[in-house]
Amino acid sequence: MKRRLTKSDIGQVAKFSYLKELLVPRVRATIDGLPFTRMGFARAKNILKAKNGIPSDLANAYIQSIMGLPVITGTNPARICEFYEKLVTNIQTLESMGKEKEIRGYVRLTLGKLPGIRLDDDWQE
Repeated sequence: MKRRLTKSDIGQVAKFSYLKELLVPRVRATIDGLPFTRMGFARAKNILKAKNGIPSDLANAYIQSIMGLPVITGTNPARICEFYEKLVTNIQTLESMGKEKEIRGYVRLTLGKLPGIRLDDDWQE
């Protein structure tokens, strides 16, 4: 009998998929054989933490991913949505690690990657 996927399961599978996208091929190879399931994601995290789990290095990888987001010229909704989804995923992961304070200095730079969207001068509030 198959077990139904819950929203939590789907979220874990999505995080697992995104994690694999962020990894360099050499590191990704260590978890490539794991299934795209909640348990597979948990095992992948344990493997990666055991081999590469320095929290500051992990946080730095997510920050670098944010800094690597492309400049979106114009107001193409699909490109802006893709940018937003990648940004939110990285920020949420940093928050779950308790490292959200490390990205505060990059807000203006990140918003500057969206020149087609008018920035509100009161964005800090």
